Amino acid sequence: MNPSPRPNVRAPGVPVVAALIAALAVAVAACSGAAATPSAVEATGTPVAAATASAQPSVDASVAASPSAAPLITAMPSAPESGVTRDLVAKNGQFVPTALSAPAGQVWQIKFDQQDRKAGELIKHNFTIASIVTTRASELTVEQRVFQSDSYPPGTYTIDVPGIPAGTYTFFCTIHPGAMTGTLTIK
Repeated sequence: MNPSPRPNVRAPGVPVVAALIAALAVAVAACSGAAATPSAVEATGTPVAAATASAQPSVDASVAASPSAAPLITAMPSAPESGVTRDLVAKNGQFVPTALSAPAGQVWQIKFDQQDRKAGELIKHNFTIASIVTTRASELTVEQRVFQSDSYPPGTYTIDVPGIPAGTYTFFCTIHPGAMTGTLTIK
């Protein structure tokens, strides 16, 4: 028995596919009211937001116009190195200190001393910066994250933090956002 013949179907040409993709991108951007550039952060500590070739900070004004939304901040991983290092300890489910400062528009480091240990349980923490100041870090959205480090078991680590614009931010642990928060001042 011969298999039935396949229908003669032509794939659309490249110009048609490109036009459809462009139309979809415009529709999504128009419906969301935001730029089509991703602004979330990967768990690897690498900012996903579009980093510009220059070290100039940017804020997406279309999102800032919404009263409930914080401006989207673009991290600058290729910003100049500041040589600044801040100490941060994670102990007993808390960050110490709960206030940090760092230079604007420059890469800086955190010497992260993760001391939380519990018998029979692996406790990990990370360091995340949000674009707003809040005491309710558990309510922050992925879009409000400017930077997020890897999650670390007990030990001492150096975290490279990309340059971000001057302002006041919340830092927190995404694993324990209700208890591990602090304020970051960038000037």
